[in-house]
Amino acid sequence: STQALRDARAHALPFGELARHLPPGTAAKDATGEAFFVTFVDVDALAGPGTGLTLRWDEAEIDGTVPDACDLHLSARCAGGALRLTLTASSRALDRAGLERLAASLAAELVPTEVDTVLVGYLPPPADLARALPVGADDVRARLRGAAFAHGAPRLYETVHTPLGRAAFVVIPRFADELDAPGLEADVARGLALGASLGARGASLAGMLPAQTRYGRALSDVGALALTTGHATTACSVVLTIEHALAQVGARFADARVAFVGLGSVGGAACELAIETLGLPRAIVLCDLQRAESRTQALADRLLTRGARDVTIAHATPALPSAVLACDVIVAASSGGAVLDPRAVAPGTLVLDDSFPAVFDVDAARARMATQRDVLFSGAGLIDPGPTTRTLVLPPALEPMRALIASARPRVGLPSCMLEPLIRRARPELPATLGLVDVAAARLYLAAARALGLRAAPLHLGSDEVAADVIASVRAIRERMRG
Repeated sequence: STQALRDARAHALPFGELARHLPPGTAAKDATGEAFFVTFVDVDALAGPGTGLTLRWDEAEIDGTVPDACDLHLSARCAGGALRLTLTASSRALDRAGLERLAASLAAELVPTEVDTVLVGYLPPPADLARALPVGADDVRARLRGAAFAHGAPRLYETVHTPLGRAAFVVIPRFADELDAPGLEADVARGLALGASLGARGASLAGMLPAQTRYGRALSDVGALALTTGHATTACSVVLTIEHALAQVGARFADARVAFVGLGSVGGAACELAIETLGLPRAIVLCDLQRAESRTQALADRLLTRGARDVTIAHATPALPSAVLACDVIVAASSGGAVLDPRAVAPGTLVLDDSFPAVFDVDAARARMATQRDVLFSGAGLIDPGPTTRTLVLPPALEPMRALIASARPRVGLPSCMLEPLIRRARPELPATLGLVDVAAARLYLAAARALGLRAAPLHLGSDEVAADVIASVRAIRERMRG
């Protein structure tokens, strides 16, 4: 109790008297059993006004001398209005590379980060991470949770400099397979609060967080942050990718049979925006779950009103129906997982996917492109905002994985949901996207994105660009089919 601690302190011997009773040569850590010691030196008392003394820090040894039996010495002092830290390590404890990693980690934790917007997300499924690490999924979950979220709080994972401003990516202490567990909204709120503490004025949500929070409407405690789901810009990204992919293979939207798989917030808006922007294709297949029949039929009716003549409704099952596989352009924005078998896709087909998780097995899709070069699989959720600098902010325990983590990030663009609050920063008249996005909002964001010079990211699968020879081969196949 507090009173017991006060009593103990009142009867404790001063440290100097304790030291006089120690045998000569006894190390303090051996005497006390402690591994960490903190001392404070009042420099003003040593070399303050009226003393006639001056302390020249660069010539003092206090910053760089490691006491005997000390593995790591950290000194901190104020200098010119800033905090200066000096780390000195014994060679038996850390080599130079280890000391530099520790110093970089401390700097990342302590240097103030000013950002304009924040994207709140979560960690991938442990099974996905385990494929890249020499440990099982359960070990990955335990190791990363302990290493990345030592106090169970969200943490800053990355900062991104773009021509539109600076964004932070904050990760909550959950994996993708833990989003249904209680307390998600509180975790997201804490992630948003961390972003606000870094200076963010705008915010968006990654992955499945919009759907899990009623498209942002369940998050009432966001302070002064201007929250948007990011879905309007994601719908724009899908349309920009369709446009870009068709241009790469020399095809026209008007000649294509196009299947839209997943017609929720992003998929439905992307479908209508594509037809507004690119015109009517030769045929349209709308594919969603049976329970979404009324929503799918309403979309089909709107397309027929626009002049579409060939609109088919197909229901998704554990495998996609034949009507979808008969299309030469398949656009997906679903959340049902890998329901498309890459082996079942006809040669010359373009599969453009903004699903989470992916609508197809990424490894199988990559293998088919590498071996047969007859189909094109690409993500559809990334946008190229121009010159960008990305900086990982990792805790010390994850520093050995820096290269692996960096290589797993997309290298050809930024998530469209991250860019939405930055677009709103440049165009504050744009509406926030809360609830299901509609085509009217998506239309406004597409016009703003084009005006700001944003464009589709290069065709990519995972973190890698689609090889040029694959694109050329698919183009040749489609030209032969037209001939």
